[in-house]
Amino acid sequence: MTQYLLPTATMIPGSLDERAPLNGHVWTAIDDANCWNFSISWLVERPLTEAELVDLQSGSSIHAGVDPQTFRPFRNLDNEYLIDREEQRTTSYTGSLG
Repeated sequence: MTQYLLPTATMIPGSLDERAPLNGHVWTAIDDANCWNFSISWLVERPLTEAELVDLQSGSSIHAGVDPQTFRPFRNLDNEYLIDREEQRTTSYTGSLG
């Protein structure tokens, strides 16, 4: 069960593997129609290793790869979130294996 932390945050359910990072999101309003989304990951018992940080920063987890100039995610509505429609039809049904 995802925990909702009023008024703007969630904690994603953790893995049964105690070595896996815990994750969450925080939303902060910019104006009436836009917001920033911050994704966070942590371990209770120790700091994240360099390898764990590289994996989290790769954009394949809850941490979206973003354009460093605009902070807009590389996968976005304008490019249909880079969904591969052929892969979606034939392989994964989501189109987002990568």
